[in-house]
Amino acid sequence: MSLQYIDVRDLATWTLDAVERGLSGPYNTASEYGHATMGRLLTTCVEATGNKARLRWIDPEDIAAVGVTPDAELPIWLPPGAYHDAIFRGDVTRAYETGLRCRPVEETVRDTWHWMLSPEGQRTPFPNYRPIGLDPAKEERLLRR
Repeated sequence: MSLQYIDVRDLATWTLDAVERGLSGPYNTASEYGHATMGRLLTTCVEATGNKARLRWIDPEDIAAVGVTPDAELPIWLPPGAYHDAIFRGDVTRAYETGLRCRPVEETVRDTWHWMLSPEGQRTPFPNYRPIGLDPAKEERLLRR
């Protein structure tokens, strides 16, 4: 499943350039459709962290049957449909025509992981931060399907 995302460094570079050039109006600023896939993102996360996780693909119907909340309990994941397409199939032509470039997902993941391990990344800037992710009981029910 293809994803669209943007590394904040790429967004900052494009935004500063847009300001200098006097660009205005609406722009969808994300990677092009197909720039990355969920599989590539997750495989890169496993590799970058040295984790031993085994990825397992589960049908969207099974995920819904267990009551998993898309995007909240499974960050980034959305089931196929209109909402998925609105988030991950945006027309970014205008932004790319004005110079937007998105780095490979491998670079974003690697650099984010290194930052997370750094002293700066260890500090949580939000005092009421609650980790997001899949409830362990729901995960177990999904893995039994």
